[in-house]
Amino acid sequence: MKNLWLLLLLTVPCILISTPIDTVWSKTYEGSEFLGTDEMIYSNGSLVFTGGTWRTRLWSTDQQGSLQYTHAFVDTIEGQVSGRVLYPLEADSVLLITAESSYSSPLDSWTGIHRLAPDGSVLDSAYIQTPHHFFVTEIDQFQDGSYIVSGADIITSLYPNPYQQRLMRFSALGDSLWSISYYGNAADTDTSFTDGAFMDVAVSTTDDVYAIGTRNYRNPSQLIQLDFTKTRDNGTLQWSLLLDGYSGSAVEIAGDNQIFIAGTHYMDSTSYATSQVFIAEVDTSGNLLSSGSFDLGGGVSIKDMILNAAGNLVVTGFRSPEDQFAVYVAEISLECDTLWTKHMSVPTYISPHSIVEIDRDNYFIGAEGDQKSLIYYLAPNGVFTEKWSSHKPAEGMSNPRVFPNPSNNLTAIQFEMYYPNETVMTIFEIGGRQLLERDLGLLYPGQHEVFWNGVNSAGAAVSSGTYFVKISSSTQSKSSRIVLLK
Repeated sequence: MKNLWLLLLLTVPCILISTPIDTVWSKTYEGSEFLGTDEMIYSNGSLVFTGGTWRTRLWSTDQQGSLQYTHAFVDTIEGQVSGRVLYPLEADSVLLITAESSYSSPLDSWTGIHRLAPDGSVLDSAYIQTPHHFFVTEIDQFQDGSYIVSGADIITSLYPNPYQQRLMRFSALGDSLWSISYYGNAADTDTSFTDGAFMDVAVSTTDDVYAIGTRNYRNPSQLIQLDFTKTRDNGTLQWSLLLDGYSGSAVEIAGDNQIFIAGTHYMDSTSYATSQVFIAEVDTSGNLLSSGSFDLGGGVSIKDMILNAAGNLVVTGFRSPEDQFAVYVAEISLECDTLWTKHMSVPTYISPHSIVEIDRDNYFIGAEGDQKSLIYYLAPNGVFTEKWSSHKPAEGMSNPRVFPNPSNNLTAIQFEMYYPNETVMTIFEIGGRQLLERDLGLLYPGQHEVFWNGVNSAGAAVSSGTYFVKISSSTQSKSSRIVLLK
């Protein structure tokens, strides 16, 4: 194969002239548990995407952004569920991989493997227990139909540096084949190594596994390092390519095991404003064949890369030099020719997470920022369209709903928590005097219902009249009126 790019030591940054584009229109959908577009797939005219903080939500739209369905994915272990990975299956079904942790026991953690019907409903599920909450980032498939997922263990005792690199393989039926943490592997000779996570994984035609991520260090002179690792199909480590001053985001395998990696090059470790897009070709032995750093005006961070139908690399990320925020997409040939690059100015920090190709030069880009999730559409003419955005409430709870109202005895009070918090219910007279206080304890995200039977703290029935119920957390309070008619 030809020398595609300059060797790393002789790299001269490629200057990409980025054409600005405008947002044409947008749609907004509410979803309290939804923040961030973690993964997207496109199949037979439908875009399916997932995300979430304390609960996973699935969405599906057509190419025009019209909502086809939305499902809140509730777990079975009464805990946190983060939907991170989607994978297309036959007959328009979808594989959803979730990271799940019990609220009552943080060590009770699972990787959920869920097969979903075309309408988003769950067909079947399997669970693999993990020693820690497993932050899942990406998935690929072996020749025998089994799967590999990348990510990191989140070990709460190690905060503020809790991440440890992990790969997990499971069968097509959801049975665990192996799960290995690569924190402290043979390539780790620097004891200042703090933490790391694999952000992407790819399987070659020979079933070798290539995972890319970033390591962080306590040593101020070595703040960040790209980690590109190869293992065999049984998880045995073959080699790790480590590059100082780079972070790793994506890996793609083209043609006959041509391996390309992408990330961010920090030209000056003291200034994020100098960062550039970094793309390199690596051989199967871990040798860096060639590389290019691409200048998009500074302050660039790459988040995802795909190989499009034309055989070129398409990258997406964000740019934020001196608070001039932008989302960008660029297509780069394997010969390092810049075919096009587009950017859209945004009013605040917006970070793309994933990109999918619909057909030639038509792309969907999933992003998050400003307390909402967004889907952008990039047409062949270079026009960005904000397809829709899902706002997450900045407040921690909804207003309580009371029924029946008026009531003559028992009153139901319903409300939704958006974040975990200690919560108290209080009943007041219209003049402000407190009649009753009840500690509801630690409530987690979701719908909650409590009842008031019309008595005060002494157990005595109150008279007909107007009262107020207040639901309070450590950060805010919400009130509603109750009318008693006896």
